[in-house]
Formats: sequence, structure tokens, C-alpha cells
Amino acid sequence: MRAALLSLLFLAVACGGTPAPRPTPVSPTSSASPAPSTPAPTASLAVTPSTTPARSVPAPPTAVPTVASTPVATVAASPTPAPTPVPTREPTVAPVTPAPLVLLSESGTGDKVLRIEAQGIPSIAHVTGQGGGNFAVISYVGTAYDDLLVNEIGSYDGTVYLPPGVSSLEITSSGRWQLEISALEGAPLWDGTTPLNGHGDLVVLATGTSFGATTIDNRSTSNFAVIAYSEFGDYLDLLVNEIGNYHGEVLLPIDDPTVLAIRDVGGTWSFSAVQ
Repeated sequence: MRAALLSLLFLAVACGGTPAPRPTPVSPTSSASPAPSTPAPTASLAVTPSTTPARSVPAPPTAVPTVASTPVATVAASPTPAPTPVPTREPTVAPVTPAPLVLLSESGTGDKVLRIEAQGIPSIAHVTGQGGGNFAVISYVGTAYDDLLVNEIGSYDGTVYLPPGVSSLEITSSGRWQLEISALEGAPLWDGTTPLNGHGDLVVLATGTSFGATTIDNRSTSNFAVIAYSEFGDYLDLLVNEIGNYHGEVLLPIDDPTVLAIRDVGGTWSFSAVQ
């Protein structure tokens, strides 16, 4: 039997096969029973696997599926339009006539002599008087008589011209009176582009007339006079001097401005636009 095993081993080596594992000997037992016979090997060769451990081949990495990101539509922020500026309406400013510089304000009852500070330029005086008798105002330059500014029976309300240098006013009145002296700038302005209308005594500053003609109308029963002066007090012309009603065209002086002293107690007058 040993010889048969060796023959098989030799045959396996010769054929290039791997020798079969050596059978483990069976220890004889004390039993007298003979060992069972081992069946003869078959012609198929048992191949013993190599004791060299097989090199483990790493498994290919599992591909992680790439999840395609769904593109999010980015809405471009529209630029916030700048607020449209609301046009601010310019405030309408009504023409303001500056308050005249008041040089003197006096009131009283009966006759009175007022001492005033003499001015180097013309000024105006607004005079009111109440009473049933004669009401008069006379101007003086120093001790010299200057002019009879007011001469009326009964009440009076008007504005008169004061030439430069007047230093005193003599008031004759049977009742109450009031007098306010102001700078010439307090007189109303007339540019000659529109008609000028009024009544009673008044002083007007004619501006921009530049040597034009105006038609004057007057309705009165007393003396009506229009006297022209320069802004410095120089006498320029006696434009009108009439008793009662008047209608006519006169030529205004070229001086700009021209001071027009209108005397018309109790009357109504008008000047046309300058031509």
C-alpha cells in the first residue's frame, strides 16, 4: 500500500501537479479489528490551494452619483429708481412796500408850532385835521416863510410835500389834528405804464417816465395844481395851476424819478399812461 501511494505521488509530481496532502496515519487501536481499507484514489488530482494569501484587490470605488443642482433662476434686482423730486412751488411773495421811515409823529388840539429837525432832502407829511373852522399848516425854513401847505375850512386829510431845510411847522386848528413826517421813499410810485388815479392832496414819485406826455383830468371847485420837483428838492416845473375842473396834456420832466406834488383839496384827478 505504501508503495502504491509513493507511485501516485511520483506520478503527480511528474505531471506538474501539486502533491496531495499526506494522509494522517491512524494510530492502531488495541482492538484486533483490522483497519478499514482505504479506497484507491481516483484519477482526478486534488489541487491544494496555495498557502500564499491572495492579494486582495480593492473594489473599485462606488461612484457617488452627482446630483445635478437645479439652477435657480436669479432675478436681478431692478435698481430702485431714485424718487422723482417733487418740484417745490416757489412761494408767491406779494410785493411789499417798505414802511416809510417816520421822522416825526405829533398830534394835538388847537394851534401849535412844531420844531422839527431840518432835512437835507425832501420829505412828505401826512396831515389830518378835524373841526368846523379854518385849518392851516405853514412851513418855515429857519425864520423865513416857506409855503402854505394846507388851508381848508372844516376837516382835512392829505399828504403834502416838504422841501429840504424846513425846520418848523405852524398849525392853526379849531379841533384835533395829527401830523406824521416821513422820508420821500414812503410816497407811492408811478412808472407811467398805467393810469394814475386819486383824490385830494398827494405826493407821487414818477419813475421811468423819460420825458413823456400824460393827459390830466380833474374835477374840483378849488385850486388844482401839479408841481414837479427833482428827488433832491430842485424845482422843475409848474405843470398845472387851475381853479375848478381841468383837462389837458402836459409834458413830464426828464428827471427820473420826478416828484409830483398834487394839490387838489376835495377834488378827484387822473393821469393817463405816459405816451
